Amino acid sequence: MRRLALDFAPRPQSAGRGGWLAGALGVLLLCVAATVWLPTGTVEASHMSEASVQPPLPDADAARAIDAAVRELNLPWIETCDALAGQFGASAAAALDALESDGRRGVLRLSGRAHSVASVQDLPARLRALPAIADVTLVGQETHGSGERPVRFVIELRWREGT
Repeated sequence: MRRLALDFAPRPQSAGRGGWLAGALGVLLLCVAATVWLPTGTVEASHMSEASVQPPLPDADAARAIDAAVRELNLPWIETCDALAGQFGASAAAALDALESDGRRGVLRLSGRAHSVASVQDLPARLRALPAIADVTLVGQETHGSGERPVRFVIELRWREGT
């Protein structure tokens, strides 16, 4: 008897010319794509290798303006406002209308109204007792007829150095 060769799985066919040609074309395409891609990446990242450009230093006027702004921001605002809230209010003899600051001079200008001239005259002494205040000057006062608070006043506070 002769042997019977049963092979149900087909044999793999060799790639031949078509397979080798497709593989070579794929490798060639990959090389071309890499060649095109690599220079693009270096151009895109070129801004990272350049030295960062320093902005020019401000001139003397700008430097003075910056110093004045920093000096004004460093003033003891919270302590001063808390102290003024205790001195002026709804039940106090005087009420504040406006606050204006001059950071260069270290001065806070208070404008307000009071019940009487005597209460306005008493304000500088009471404000000098505040810890952050070095000097208090009553700049002006004037009486405007009658009403709840007929006396208007302007006071300048000077902060202590180093506060």
